[in-house]
Amino acid sequence: VLDATLENELKRLRDEYSSSETIVKDLKNQKDEIEDKLSNFQTHSDHLEWLHLKNECFSIKGGEFTYDVCIMGQITQNDGRGSRVTLGNFNQLQRSDSSTTLKYQDGQHCWNHGARAADVTVTCGSENIITEVIEPSTCYYTFSMTSPAACTEKVGQDLGLGL
Repeated sequence: VLDATLENELKRLRDEYSSSETIVKDLKNQKDEIEDKLSNFQTHSDHLEWLHLKNECFSIKGGEFTYDVCIMGQITQNDGRGSRVTLGNFNQLQRSDSSTTLKYQDGQHCWNHGARAADVTVTCGSENIITEVIEPSTCYYTFSMTSPAACTEKVGQDLGLGL
């Protein structure tokens, strides 16, 4: 039988140990977050203007569906009755003089057509907004969007902004 002093000391040590475990867990989570950010920075170093938008989602209603475009994430199609289909996962970013195209591939299988895919063409604009969605061929989707992230020096010169 432990006396009261030893029991109190044992309880204090257990509490201290538990508190230390919580601190270690929190620090590990912080370390993992920093490593993830560093990895994203290194992976996307050639298009950092898009990195701050990573996983930000924008929606547009098209016909009977709502489409959610998550920058450098996924694109989904929702029918409003609980059915959600993945149209694609971010694959690459391609630039031209006047726009940027985010390519999404490997979406859910489309009967008799393979995996769904989508392209999001982004032009310079003051807001992050999807302006159009089209399905030009079965299970392939194109989105038009504006964003300040697509405002390059070349676009500014073309607009006469003297950049």
